[in-house]
Amino acid sequence: MGHALREGDTARTIIAAAHELAERHGLKVASAIIEDDALVIALEGTSVEAMGLAAELRRLTERWYQAKFGASLWGKAP
Repeated sequence: MGHALREGDTARTIIAAAHELAERHGLKVASAIIEDDALVIALEGTSVEAMGLAAELRRLTERWYQAKFGASLWGKAP
């Protein structure tokens, strides 16, 4: 985890996926910023919706990154 978030098109893909996923569930991402080791999202919604979005986004982007690069994007889940 870490620098992989900023490599190539990875950051753009993750942010696009966040917007797409939110839109699919009737939510709106107010802002999304990639940091060195994290994605920070401001979601217009409840904390439960934010947790659900974060979990699903992590699952989807981890699967995409594993298939594309054969490595973990987010590392092991806590």
